[in-house]
Amino acid sequence: MLRSLAALAALLGSVWTPPLPAKAAPIETAPPYPRGASDPGTPLRAYPAAPAAGSPGAARALAADEVEGVDATDVALAVPRLALLPVRALLLLLVPPVEGAVALNERYRLKPRVDAALHTDDGDAGIVPTGSFITDFGATVGVRAFHRDAFGHGERLGLSLELGDSTRQQYTLTFGAEHIAHAPVWLRTRLEYEEEPNEPFSGLGDPERAERPAAGGLAPTAGSVDTRFARDTFSVAAGAGPLVESGPFTLRPGAHVRFARHSFGAAESDGPSIEGVYDVTALRGFERTARVLEASGSLSLQSALGDGPGRFTLEGFGGRALAPGDFEYWRWGAETSLRLDLSNEMRLLRLGVGVAGVSDDAPFFALPALGGADRLRGYLTDRFRDTTAVLATLDYQWYVGAHVQGLAFVEAGRVAADPFGGGRWHPSGGFGVLLGDGDESLFRGLVAYGDGLRFYLSADFGGLVRLRGAAP
Repeated sequence: MLRSLAALAALLGSVWTPPLPAKAAPIETAPPYPRGASDPGTPLRAYPAAPAAGSPGAARALAADEVEGVDATDVALAVPRLALLPVRALLLLLVPPVEGAVALNERYRLKPRVDAALHTDDGDAGIVPTGSFITDFGATVGVRAFHRDAFGHGERLGLSLELGDSTRQQYTLTFGAEHIAHAPVWLRTRLEYEEEPNEPFSGLGDPERAERPAAGGLAPTAGSVDTRFARDTFSVAAGAGPLVESGPFTLRPGAHVRFARHSFGAAESDGPSIEGVYDVTALRGFERTARVLEASGSLSLQSALGDGPGRFTLEGFGGRALAPGDFEYWRWGAETSLRLDLSNEMRLLRLGVGVAGVSDDAPFFALPALGGADRLRGYLTDRFRDTTAVLATLDYQWYVGAHVQGLAFVEAGRVAADPFGGGRWHPSGGFGVLLGDGDESLFRGLVAYGDGLRFYLSADFGGLVRLRGAAP
């Protein structure tokens, strides 16, 4: 794939790119494009010989091709080259980092060295550094300790700490198991405390962009202005249910409960604050302290497609926020995804569609949101909020070199009060590179474009990339 990108860049305007490293394995086994039967090494098209220098034919050719020093070929290709200039610029940005990742990994064997340095000999436990950078939020660093077989039955135990610009501090303790004491019962628990001094808010629904009002008091649904607020959150969550496995199918029903306590305040950034732009009295839930207790049920069906990484997934959930919390509302959602192995694990295609919603009496921080590192990546985190949200994604992942994969994606989403109509669709797309194996990556870099260019960089040397989520 890299050779194709480099060749395309050269074709678009004589772009120099360094030699590409040899791949460890071919991407596909199909023969090269057809050639002539008489000489397999020559292209199909034949070109006439050029006239000899000094001959009348050469003089006529020179007169036809050059007029006052202007090359006729350059004139003919001027418009196509101008139209393809953004593609050329993108290739110049995309190819060198991917080449560098392949060369660096193949030369220093990064994946095996990291595994050996930061994990136990059996690979079940480790203490690893983490880090990320996201446009509009800055950098975050942290450390994560984990054990994938804590009590000898495949139980997963994790403890993490993060510090940075978007998250002043975050502490997370998780515990889970697929088979509790070898029984067909799964369990998930999570305890977390997080301080976020600069959370984004850009209005409710999908209003048009608006100028910042001099006196504030803008209705949340009347216009979109990028503002910030501070939030501290303490939460505890648990889920459990039976696990039914039959052939390629896995059925996972579950019951869940979650309690969260939110404390809101003024943002610490120099940009506009939510209270200086919007009428926060019209923003349900923006009290100094808000408590939420949710109970819900879920159902997940997963089917493997063959022996490779291909699979089909269908998930749904529904629940209600209850007293003694400060709010009572309904929450629901569904998602389906299809991952196809196109070429013996060398090329993967993923298609996904999801929808989520809450009732009209939900607080603003419980509304489904789009925008950010994993939901409409070309837009600011939580750029769009409303009572329903729909998102469709198409991801293409291909083999580049040992432990290195390329990624290209397109997606579109909308928010509205009605899940079946209304709201504008917002497209997004981009490219990226992943260093790791399968679903686990040591490093992930993404470039996305929606209403602007955004960069996402994330590293987790334990192999589990955790980019910032969009929903609270």
